[in-house]
Amino acid sequence: MDQKFSNREGVADLSRLAFAAERGQLEGLECPSCNQPEVSVWFTHTAPDEYRTWFFCSHCEFHSRAQNAGKPASFTEDRRRADLEERDRSILEKAIF
Repeated sequence: MDQKFSNREGVADLSRLAFAAERGQLEGLECPSCNQPEVSVWFTHTAPDEYRTWFFCSHCEFHSRAQNAGKPASFTEDRRRADLEERDRSILEKAIF
């Protein structure tokens, strides 16, 4: 991961993406890595109370995800991705709590 995302500026950039997604802006978000308006938002719903928001840039290799406290305001079935849900399940299976 780019070192930029381990500092406060990176956290602020990711927060901006999350707030934009909550407002319903799901395409054309500015990438915190390459600064292009190429970030898309996708969702997973792996369990009754488990939602994740994923951010992918189509211009560079940037991607990130956020764990939601509840159902995201902009969640719709057409923005749900099965491939990412499988990835989330794999992460959860490997996690030690």
